[in-house]
Amino acid sequence: MMKCSIASSDWLSPLCPCAVRRGAAFGVAGMVKGLGIAALRGYGVLDALRAGVEDKSSAAVREGALFAFQALVEKLGRMFEPYVVQVPLCAEG
Repeated sequence: MMKCSIASSDWLSPLCPCAVRRGAAFGVAGMVKGLGIAALRGYGVLDALRAGVEDKSSAAVREGALFAFQALVEKLGRMFEPYVVQVPLCAEG
């Protein structure tokens, strides 16, 4: 079984099972809620999510990034709204 780390972007890996990506997404949302909204930038969460959403080579990576967005919206609510516009959520083309 592959060990996926929440501390890095390994949880966005296409090799991680769907349940691991979903669980890691809730872990990231819990971390941001506990440490404060500044953790989004401090730990590079937004950059990792942006890279995940824009990854055209793997649907699993995009799915993991969207799981994280879902968890952040559910856990942070209105506090997260200003950050949603910073990451493109729809594919161009």
